[in-house]
Amino acid sequence: MTDVGAYLSEPTEIEKEMVKRIRTFWNNDNFVNCSRYLVKTDDERREVIGAIKDGIIKTTEDLALYILQISEDRKKENNHG
Repeated sequence: MTDVGAYLSEPTEIEKEMVKRIRTFWNNDNFVNCSRYLVKTDDERREVIGAIKDGIIKTTEDLALYILQISEDRKKENNHG
């Protein structure tokens, strides 16, 4: 398995906050690093943080699906924008 963490730069402050919140769901380095890899911008990170704060994300499964949807939405925007 590839170590996604090897491809990541040092986290920004907003990214550190997102990671802290992600770890409340699952304190797993692979999950956290994959989440960091998929959530690319500070706006996307704020969106994840907000969804956690607002109770939209309640489970690890919710979190994984939310992050995947952000990544898919970005791909669609880049292909059509």
